[in-house]
Amino acid sequence: MKKADIFLIVTIITLIYAGCKKDESVKGEISYRYFPMQVGDSLIYDVSSFDKDLNTYDSSYQLLERVESVFSDNQGRPTFRLERYTRNSDTDPWQIYKVWTANLLTTSVEKKEDNITYVKLVFPVKLDEHWNGNAKNYMADEFDDYKIIGIDESYSANNLNFDSTLTVRQVDYDYGFEKRRHYEKYAAGVGMIYKEVYDSLQGSPGGRIIHYTETLKSSNKK
Repeated sequence: MKKADIFLIVTIITLIYAGCKKDESVKGEISYRYFPMQVGDSLIYDVSSFDKDLNTYDSSYQLLERVESVFSDNQGRPTFRLERYTRNSDTDPWQIYKVWTANLLTTSVEKKEDNITYVKLVFPVKLDEHWNGNAKNYMADEFDDYKIIGIDESYSANNLNFDSTLTVRQVDYDYGFEKRRHYEKYAAGVGMIYKEVYDSLQGSPGGRIIHYTETLKSSNKK
């Protein structure tokens, strides 16, 4: 084989390898774009909550989630403290509601909600990626089929426009007497912009229905 041919082959292999490395780095970068977080960040949502059982409860209010600080958890990992506040309208004062936490890891994002840990995302993100979002909690064998069903899609809601969003299907099944549909949508550079929880449990005494949504109203990213 001529030296010129060998040089050409080596050059082609080098370019292919470099291209692969570039794609990998871009994927990793895009992953973190959908869940940016630093102290001082805040997101305000319009919440709709409907719960029908023996009685019916229907309400709407606003929810503020603020990244208050960072501390080390019992594993020595940097952990974000998320303070959550509610109010009925724009003119009402915020009232502290709950405190959650989040960990941005090299391979995933974990969020502890009401003392239950969920694996919200896995990295690098890619369409049709599956994982067990409940691997860290007691529902590991029940609702384990998290899946990215949309990526880099435009989306509009509440007079806000987003160029690139990612959608995670957490639960989606229909057994006739029981239907569940749980989704979360994230926007690049912002974080979660929409959440929906729908449960129709017709096997319960009152035929219970739960429908809960959070829709981003405004954001303040540091």
